[in-house]
Amino acid sequence: MPEISIIVCAYNAGKYIARCFDSILAQTYSDFEVIVVDDCSHDDTLAVARQYAQSDKRITVLHNDLNRGISYSRQQAVDAAQGRYIIHADADDYIDHDMLECMHGTARKENADVVICDYDEECDGQHTLRRQQPTSLKPRQIVIDLLTGKIHGSCCNKLIARHLYTAPGIKFPAGINCCEDLYVCLCIFARNPVVAYLPRAFYHYVRSSTSITSQLTLSNLEQDAKLRDMVIDHFNHDSELQEIATREMSKYVAFRAFHSRRLTSRQFRQAYRQYARYFLDRHNSMFPFNWFFYLACTGWYRTSLTLYDIYIWLWKTKQRLLHRK
Repeated sequence: MPEISIIVCAYNAGKYIARCFDSILAQTYSDFEVIVVDDCSHDDTLAVARQYAQSDKRITVLHNDLNRGISYSRQQAVDAAQGRYIIHADADDYIDHDMLECMHGTARKENADVVICDYDEECDGQHTLRRQQPTSLKPRQIVIDLLTGKIHGSCCNKLIARHLYTAPGIKFPAGINCCEDLYVCLCIFARNPVVAYLPRAFYHYVRSSTSITSQLTLSNLEQDAKLRDMVIDHFNHDSELQEIATREMSKYVAFRAFHSRRLTSRQFRQAYRQYARYFLDRHNSMFPFNWFFYLACTGWYRTSLTLYDIYIWLWKTKQRLLHRK
């Protein structure tokens, strides 16, 4: 039985997945398995994965005959995993060579069920360190940090004991393909695990300046609303956490809808006007972005988009001028 299961879910990642595999196979800690799930890719993702599996018996490749989405793939991999601990690595990302050794060592030393590390965000060649130190290591506070965005809801920078993933009621939410890992992390930390934090950015999250929000569909926005309701309902036994979840998840769905650029001003107001107040409370800095979202919720979506675009253009122009000096 392997000590660690590494889950790699992939869809049309043929250009990047070899880098991900190479970083995994270069680990200084070797007692692991890799569960790869190809979600019916149209490129050579599956072929590349199978080629690596032929050369290393620690790699198992699963293939979805239909494109079923990230939640389905993650859950399928969790169900197949055999390790004492589970960690995820997205196919277009990569990890430092000593990530498993250091995180596993911390888990054993601290007798921790979960080890959180920092991560490096790489965008168009620029690197940004994203510190993930919780406000405290108490699971309840970590739930709050996850809801408020202080800690990223990703499963990729968290080594988690498999018994937490397989506990009753913990499943990746079917049909949800964004922030599905946030939901699972909230469920896991709500079970009061022992948590450790390791202040190193082992994980490299690679993204393009073309954000996923620019590719959002109306179906995605419907999924966001469903996720919001699921998170709020999960905390129906705790009024304080439910209040925080309501506020933060409402802002999340309005934020995503704002950046989708899919709606008319009337449609936006009809769907999100009840969330306007969350952009004016004491938990938000008032200027500038929350005003754009507030205006959108109150019926001025297209106007606020124009103002937002002007603001971003001015900011980028200022940055370019500063860099020239």
